[in-house]
Amino acid sequence: MMLEGYVASEYSGNNMMMRRLIGKEKGNLTIDDYETAKLILREKCFVLLTDEIEESFDRWSQLNHGTQIDDAEWSCIGDMIVHVFTKGKDISLSQYSVSERNLLYRANTFDVKLYQYAKYLFLQQGMWFKEHLHS
Repeated sequence: MMLEGYVASEYSGNNMMMRRLIGKEKGNLTIDDYETAKLILREKCFVLLTDEIEESFDRWSQLNHGTQIDDAEWSCIGDMIVHVFTKGKDISLSQYSVSERNLLYRANTFDVKLYQYAKYLFLQQGMWFKEHLHS
């Protein structure tokens, strides 16, 4: 199946992160749905980012009574992230042409916006950690 066919198919899971968060698996998504997803993230979620993995696990450790993660555990965590999130496949967007990337973006616009919001929350939560949990 070509990318265009996949994106248009029922298998593509457009905006899957937002759909799962708000419990709306089918149908069109709206700005109100996006605002609901942002509210859920802000009020109910502890944001961890794979591209900020050390900081994320540092925060996790602080919430779990200062449990330290050693080098072997970091290696295991890294392997797990690669396996779970990529299933061992190259997920780099560089393998796609600009038009294909634009197609993926258009099919997942709300997820892209929600991810940007999650990055903002990660920074906000980081400030809270500095104020409340760092000695």
